[in-house]
Amino acid sequence: MRKEKPSIYPVSLPSIPTFRMTGRIKGKIELEESHERIMFPDTVGMAGDWRKPGPVYYLPFSALYGVKTSNLITAGRCISANTAWDIIRAIPVCSLTGEIAGTASALLCRRKMESFSSINIKKLQQALRAQGIKIDEKV
Repeated sequence: MRKEKPSIYPVSLPSIPTFRMTGRIKGKIELEESHERIMFPDTVGMAGDWRKPGPVYYLPFSALYGVKTSNLITAGRCISANTAWDIIRAIPVCSLTGEIAGTASALLCRRKMESFSSINIKKLQQALRAQGIKIDEKV
């Protein structure tokens, strides 16, 4: 007895486009590739360029929260970055900005503040250092 193989035809093709660049927040600072090794007053972390050895970027907290919506914070490829977007979208930086955003959110709620712009940067930096986040090149 011979079994016939059923005919299989695709019913639909994948409908989700694979966009790498999507929307991003408009922060007080837009991180640019030209900001290499520029330390900001509100630096909350460091990132390297995964495409080549050497470049170091200091991540300003003001690139993580919105200008118009100051109680909105983002992480990863959605932070305020222009030409540095390709550096920011890598997984290590997404993880780092996620931890920064989570820590800042906890401080915001604990202190009952209304906007991320009112967070005391020194206290945020202190909390991040206590979590093992490297903020600058000092040991």
